[in-house]
Amino acid sequence: MAQAPVRQTRAEKKAETRERLLVAAEKIAREQGFARITLDAVATAAGLTKGAIYSNFESKEDLMLEVLARLTPGLNMNAEIEDAPDLDTLLRRLGPLIGGAARTRAKQVALALEFDALAMRDPALRRAMKAADARLRAEHPEDDAAGWLRDRGMDPPVPAEQFFLVMNALAVGLISRRIIQGEAEVPDELITWAFTRLASSD
Repeated sequence: MAQAPVRQTRAEKKAETRERLLVAAEKIAREQGFARITLDAVATAAGLTKGAIYSNFESKEDLMLEVLARLTPGLNMNAEIEDAPDLDTLLRRLGPLIGGAARTRAKQVALALEFDALAMRDPALRRAMKAADARLRAEHPEDDAAGWLRDRGMDPPVPAEQFFLVMNALAVGLISRRIIQGEAEVPDELITWAFTRLASSD
């Protein structure tokens, strides 16, 4: 006698719907860009209604942020510099790591840069990014880079939060130039020099 099919629980059905929406939005982002992610486009691609999006995500912006996280894994380099004994060593190690990211993760970096460019023109997306960042810091304080510096007794020349902001901006700028202009014009040595100058800045 054939067994009756196992019925999904409400939670399982909701998780499946959420995954279908994320997969559809990912495909749009990869093939057409983040700017093409609209409620209509995602719902159509997933074979669902716009109501399904609202029942699984607070907003289109929250959906986009989850897609970004799924498409750009591994861009956080904290794990690769975990054992740096001091600030100077940390900054010297960042040069090759960032150069490597431009070489091996160019597509991921390009998606992240595209997302940032979109956020510059979209106040709602900027607000969602700030809220998500605050939420992440509250839920995972161990991943906070500024706290990471303080916990290791590293003393940057400006407050840790501001120092991390400058590091991030420098990394994003150098990676984008490396991808556009090539390794010959933006070598690892130049990236390393730029970061080591941060340690000696007054």
